[in-house]
Amino acid sequence: MAIERWTDDRLDRLASLTETNSQQILDLRSSIASLVRIVGQHQDNFEIMLAEVRGLRTENRRILDQLLNRNGEEG
Repeated sequence: MAIERWTDDRLDRLASLTETNSQQILDLRSSIASLVRIVGQHQDNFEIMLAEVRGLRTENRRILDQLLNRNGEEG
């Protein structure tokens, strides 16, 4: 089995590939950070919406109770 020699050209290609991979890793980290921020914003929005739905449900129950009690008084 012959031993391959590392030529300057081959080392340059390896260095270029390494640099490209490093940049792509940085880009991926940036994308992940952006996605994490977006997920956090969606989670906050969901929690706000859920609180509003709970508040509306409570208000609807109060209104229903008042309507039912009013109808009982009229009858």
